[in-house]
Amino acid sequence: EEAVAEAPKPIEPTPAKTDETVAEAPKTEPPAPKREEAVAEAPKPVEPTPAKTDETVAETPKPEPPPLVLAPMKGDYNHNGRLDLEDAEALNREILSGRTPDPDIWDCTQDGEADCADVLAIMQAQEKNP
Repeated sequence: EEAVAEAPKPIEPTPAKTDETVAEAPKTEPPAPKREEAVAEAPKPVEPTPAKTDETVAETPKPEPPPLVLAPMKGDYNHNGRLDLEDAEALNREILSGRTPDPDIWDCTQDGEADCADVLAIMQAQEKNP
């Protein structure tokens, strides 16, 4: 007959010693941080550097504003923003030379043509706004 091996017996845990001779390890807490280490210092504000006032420092010149550009005005030949005698004379020269003045530029009366009526309209506008 064959021998049947017995199953090993489970190992039972041994109970902890409750003897007074066994001393507990002392409980230690980590040391509290020192107050100086725990509070970070706020950065000091940077004081602005005063501007130099000696003669060796040149100031940057301010840029000039762009020139005022007026919308084109019909009949304003010299583009000075008003209708004046120079404009009337320029239109008159165009008419007398035999060229056909451009109505998009000269038609002050808005009749579709640049003619003597526009010369008179320019002169009348000049009289009202000298």
